[in-house]
Amino acid sequence: MLKARSVGLTAVGIGLALALPAGGAQAATAPVAGTLSTATTTTSRVDVAVPPGVTPYAISAVLTQREVVPGGYVDLLVNGRPALTVASTLYQKISVPVSSADVVADGTIALTLRTRGADGDVSCFPAAGDAELRKIAIEHDGTETPPTSVADFLTPAVTSVAVLVPPAPTDDLLEAALAAVGALASRFPAGTPVTLGTTDEAPATQAGQRVVSLVEADGGPTATVSSDTGVATLTLAGRGPDLTAAARALGSDDLALAGSGDVGAIADDTVRDVGRERTLAQLGATDLDLAGYGETATVMSLRPDAFGDTVEELRLHLVGTHSAVPEAARARLDVSLDGRLLDSVVLDEDAALELDVTVPGDRLTSAGELSLALVAIPESGATTCVTDGELPLTIDVDEEASTVEAEPGEGPRTGFQRFPAALRGELPVALRPTDPAERLEAARDAAALVAALQRVAGAPLRVSLVDPDDLTGGDRSGLLVGAGYADSVALDAPLRLSGMRLLETADGAFEVDSEQPFAALEAVRNGDRDVLVLGSWAPGDTAAPAALSHKLTDRVTGEGWQRLQHDVVVADDAHAGFALDSGAEPGPGRDDDEDDENSYAPLFIAAILVLLALLAVQVIMSIRRDRRAREEDDDPRPAAPVVPPMPEPAPEPDPEPHLEPEPTTRAAAEPRTAPDPDVYDDEDDYDPDDFGDGATTTGRGPDRSTDQPAD
Repeated sequence: MLKARSVGLTAVGIGLALALPAGGAQAATAPVAGTLSTATTTTSRVDVAVPPGVTPYAISAVLTQREVVPGGYVDLLVNGRPALTVASTLYQKISVPVSSADVVADGTIALTLRTRGADGDVSCFPAAGDAELRKIAIEHDGTETPPTSVADFLTPAVTSVAVLVPPAPTDDLLEAALAAVGALASRFPAGTPVTLGTTDEAPATQAGQRVVSLVEADGGPTATVSSDTGVATLTLAGRGPDLTAAARALGSDDLALAGSGDVGAIADDTVRDVGRERTLAQLGATDLDLAGYGETATVMSLRPDAFGDTVEELRLHLVGTHSAVPEAARARLDVSLDGRLLDSVVLDEDAALELDVTVPGDRLTSAGELSLALVAIPESGATTCVTDGELPLTIDVDEEASTVEAEPGEGPRTGFQRFPAALRGELPVALRPTDPAERLEAARDAAALVAALQRVAGAPLRVSLVDPDDLTGGDRSGLLVGAGYADSVALDAPLRLSGMRLLETADGAFEVDSEQPFAALEAVRNGDRDVLVLGSWAPGDTAAPAALSHKLTDRVTGEGWQRLQHDVVVADDAHAGFALDSGAEPGPGRDDDEDDENSYAPLFIAAILVLLALLAVQVIMSIRRDRRAREEDDDPRPAAPVVPPMPEPAPEPDPEPHLEPEPTTRAAAEPRTAPDPDVYDDEDDYDPDDFGDGATTTGRGPDRSTDQPAD
């Protein structure tokens, strides 16, 4: 779906909630999902939801900028009024004062972030750079008024949800739980964790915690809301498909109409809203208007899954109007995807705006950022965006008339970014382990992947539990968790799950023999279908400890599906996960003989390379000998005359004995060894949470090469 936001705004639908302590008012901190940032003169705003019954007194956050600007400032506004001004800084913890009077009728507080240059000027291209607020939380007194019905249980104020099942759940309960996780993930933003656990695990009584408990019972399904345990809990009771249908209803907008009682009917009318052609309004885009001089922009999330299939290309038809551009002024509209320019149009005195832009399928990811940017220089040519006597330029985009049309096709040939569009709205999940404890751990991993996929889906996915053999041997796309070696062979996965790790690539195969346990997440293109495989291996051809697969799912949850690269991610005891690109072409599978032949390919290649290296050394030595011989033959200087040797005089007796000097020997040179890489490790310690999602640093040491060129 498409979600409009001002430049750099990464939090949509910010939620906030408080735990329900046993009683009595107390000061507490409630975390808020998401971040708030600005990259241009456009201010960024977010509405922070405040639950009823609490008294907020401050909003705390961490403010960061990429550079300190002399004379620059960052302003924080509450409901439009200035509340705090901070001098330009790289890093600073801030606290914005608020009160109950700032909570408006819809239960929110509007928090705005704005940057400005020296002397109060708003620069067209500000040197103040980006400002970002993260780790946003609200400081408050009092306790939340507990929800009493399904309608007010899942409000935007929720910040985390735990779906709980009994310690030894049946498959019916696991299917309902996975469906509930998917539904809740479609309802809340990525900063709101949705997890799967068991009823014997006491949920943390932290701010915003909600519990959805699933139990099997005759009749129903029914829904009951309570807060007896100190945490607001919604209990869904029922059996089989009816319980799963009630779990899917948790993602429905119609839930606001429900009270306690029967909720199963809500899911029956749910239809996945997808289509080949969609208006921007249907995709969720609102308020795409741009205004001002300098550079202002709006960013939308473009998700191929919203069109119901993988996409060969997208065609954006943008319709709107803009104010007349003064004769001496200059303005243009840029359209970019993930920071790469797609098209640009110069604005003139004609107020009509109509632009067609094609987005190739190989440029699409699961959730790309489509940016519309107005770049304008005022008539005066001044460096400030506000000048006397000049009106700002404006662009009004018609969200109802503007459309995005999809051309179905292959899209990305392989890799994680084919998902979730390749699922076509259906997500069959298969759990390979049969041991109850191992099966529950596999279900936790499956829930994490279901939530991650749903976060980037354009509409709710229909999650179901299927038999693993039916998935590996059938023709459906889906998710297999707890896979082993036989599954990786049956699905023709790029990386075989065995001690002899065989990675299939487009150029052949690479094989490593290791006794180190590992887990791997793979995107498999198997014939005309796509299967996600999460599996592991440990010595003895058993599954690795669940902690390794949890490492992978934690990484996916933390980074987001849209940041997964290539088609294989591997984790072991020393690594939380590293990505590999097999480059393997999709195919129906290979037989065991081909596997055996490919497994020896690296050995033959290595042997050939060694022989070629030896041959090259001999050729070089022969060339040098020939060159020296030619130089001696071609030397133009006359040969020195031959002088007969003079006879040696007879030795005289030595009157005094003397000591002969002892022969000296030169110590053999010590063999050269590679330097310890840690010696050149310049990498500073940093907290990724404090300096931006996906931030990376590179430590570069001095030139380690000490070899001298050959003569």
